[in-house]
Amino acid sequence: MKNEIEKRLKKVYEDDDVIVEYNLSYNELKELVYDILKKQGPMTSYSLQKLLTPYVSDDMARRMLRELEGEGKVIYDYSLKKYRVKE
Repeated sequence: MKNEIEKRLKKVYEDDDVIVEYNLSYNELKELVYDILKKQGPMTSYSLQKLLTPYVSDDMARRMLRELEGEGKVIYDYSLKKYRVKE
């Protein structure tokens, strides 16, 4: 999954000492969270945040999940205690 994240980052500059990448926008990161849930299945906000470190904080992961839930794309499954894509 880290490779998928790295593919979405855009290299701006690279030399022997440094790599400069364009970070994803908030909406691009939120779409990435949705894509991860589709591919990986149910996850906690903490698991998502760890997967997306250093791009997303735990607070940001929770906020994105709440927004995706509000958009009707994901739901919180109380039996699993995890977020999953809405069927």
